[in-house]
Amino acid sequence: MLSDSDISVVMQGPIASGVTGKCLSAIRSLLPHAEIILSTWKGEDVSGISFDCLVQSEDPGAVELNAKTDDRNNINRQLISTQQGLLHVSRKYVLKIRTDLELLSLEFLEYYFRHNISSEVFSERVLILDHFTRNCRIIPVPFSPSDWLMFGRYEDVCQYYAAPLMPLEEMLYFKCHEDRQSLFSAPYHRFVPEQWICLNFLCKKWSIKCSDYHDNTMENRMLTERFLTKSCLVYPYNEKEFLFHKYNPDRFCDRFTLFTQDDWQAIVTGNQIPKVRWRKMLYRCRMRTISLIEWLGIKEFLREIIKRGKIL
Repeated sequence: MLSDSDISVVMQGPIASGVTGKCLSAIRSLLPHAEIILSTWKGEDVSGISFDCLVQSEDPGAVELNAKTDDRNNINRQLISTQQGLLHVSRKYVLKIRTDLELLSLEFLEYYFRHNISSEVFSERVLILDHFTRNCRIIPVPFSPSDWLMFGRYEDVCQYYAAPLMPLEEMLYFKCHEDRQSLFSAPYHRFVPEQWICLNFLCKKWSIKCSDYHDNTMENRMLTERFLTKSCLVYPYNEKEFLFHKYNPDRFCDRFTLFTQDDWQAIVTGNQIPKVRWRKMLYRCRMRTISLIEWLGIKEFLREIIKRGKIL
């Protein structure tokens, strides 16, 4: 395994009180010789937090998508804090991670160096989590790899996160265009944040036609799986190795919609993705249940219960 002195960590995002310091301390304990870069906003309180380099950028703010549900588009916050943090990296490998995701183990790094075979679009493969890498055979959202964590060669992670900021007209696209296949409660954005980053990278490598977030053609499904299986390593999020402090990652019980490590392994070895049929059935049942809840007019009530942690 690579020495941690060859690794930089870019922790990006807002300072979560009582959480970010704990996340940074965990990294310092697990990777004592790594370079730790905290990339956050001007005015954030970083007192008592340990890091090697502090980057403070102007906060571009979030765009409100739905006032009732408090849904916001934070893509430009992620891009600025990640890109500015990457500018200060001095090591060969980089771990990009959120300020509210705590590492409990380094097993994912051991997995990376055991399985890092050749990549089609990177110099070496990058490792991502299955949460929330969508399986577009089940939920019709292609080009949506997880953006919670990425590990790989510095130049590869830089290239992947080199997307331009998302313009306001893209964030509010479906305010002016009919969304004939609405999959989300809020959705004005033309592409979800994960897609915006991924498509801006892949369109420099391949010829891709993707008109909006649910343009799930057979060609786009094949290209999504080609990217995930030939250039990425998909690693399972689990509570023994990671602790996500913001919310329960499976709070909406949609684990079955993810592109899992088993899915990745099945395609890599030339086999069929297991159990797609029942996972599709679960997804359809969930969507019909959501439609019924909306029709009954109790959606906001249930959302508030879930937010407060009363159920799930």
